[in-house]
Amino acid sequence: MITLQTFKTKKTIELGEKIGRGGQAEIYKTSESVAKIYISPLTEKEIEKLKVMVDNPPDDPMKGKGYVSIAWPQDLLVDNNNKVVGFIMPQISNSQGLIQVYNPKKRIGKRINWYHLHIIAYNLASIVECVHKKNYVIGDIKPQNLLVNDRTIVSIVDTDSFQITNPNNEEVYFCPVITQEYAPPELLNAKEPPELLNAKDWKTRKRLPTEDCFGLAVIIHQLLFGYHPFTGFSKETDTANEIKSIPDRISQGDWIYARKAIPGELSMPLKIVHPKIEECFHNCFTVGHENYHLRPSATDWKNAISEAIADLKDCSAQPGAHVYAGSYESCYWCERNSKLGVDIFPTYNDSAQFTVAKLRKTEDKPIKRKTEEIKEYPPIDPRILAWVTTGIICLGGIPPVWNNIIVPIYNQIVNQE
Repeated sequence: MITLQTFKTKKTIELGEKIGRGGQAEIYKTSESVAKIYISPLTEKEIEKLKVMVDNPPDDPMKGKGYVSIAWPQDLLVDNNNKVVGFIMPQISNSQGLIQVYNPKKRIGKRINWYHLHIIAYNLASIVECVHKKNYVIGDIKPQNLLVNDRTIVSIVDTDSFQITNPNNEEVYFCPVITQEYAPPELLNAKEPPELLNAKDWKTRKRLPTEDCFGLAVIIHQLLFGYHPFTGFSKETDTANEIKSIPDRISQGDWIYARKAIPGELSMPLKIVHPKIEECFHNCFTVGHENYHLRPSATDWKNAISEAIADLKDCSAQPGAHVYAGSYESCYWCERNSKLGVDIFPTYNDSAQFTVAKLRKTEDKPIKRKTEEIKEYPPIDPRILAWVTTGIICLGGIPPVWNNIIVPIYNQIVNQE
């Protein structure tokens, strides 16, 4: 077993099971958290960056609520030669990748409706807002770095790739990576905003919060619609023999609701979302294509989504499964299912417990309301019933006739995991 020591607290850390590996590092369990150990030796600049991060964490929007939204380095790890080899960070438990939630095919069998997806979008915007308030930039915002649990709490990982500004001397430690499908046009086109002259190489240029806001808008669109906003067919640039890639479309501003784009058959009208969200999308992808400083901030997104959540309504025909914007005046998901025979929010036997009326609260912050409601007034969940029943069975206190009712429920739940 490999034994390391924390840099600041001089605590001995034993690496346990390896639970992940990327191109640059491996992730190990420890007794209290997880450790990220780099495969290649760190440069002095990289070590400096990590030290600044440890000393200057951003506020976590879930602080004090029992969850971690930002998996931030807590302390460096050094080997027997006092060489920095990695860091420890909080473990994000019982979560799954964001794509498992927003992709309709991957969320089959999960009790996720449009209300939940709005809450997830709100929580994501809250993370970005906290990062930006610290004068940091995520830089490589993408679904692969985002996790979500069954309480709709979002967590961001791989935070060591963020662009970090030292609050003591304003030195900037760059974000060395981008994912082109979530990068704004000014990065893909190597354009130089006025404040970033001579910075055409995105690997060594100072990144701006407005760049994160582009990626944030893309992910919010994926959450609410299930697909990337720069899909479709362009009247001006696509031909029968050549369909442009998503990065090419981003570069040219060909988002799915641009006048020169032709939405696909399964595409949804933008008007199904609340007008404030619709306005944010236009300001980001249309107005913000050239005027990046006019893109909605993370705070703008939070405000818009908060209004949208307050306007969500339950479908009377499919309560708990179909949730729609009151501004649309009817259930779009029923309309779509009737027209196309496609329902991305199917009804389950227990859907009624997930109605907006049961999830919504009257306080100001949507996620706080929902979390508190679940904790204080939990619905009767078959999983809980199965766990309790299992305990009773182990104690020998359950009447035999109940086995024929409860045990099949338990087996079904276990098989779905």
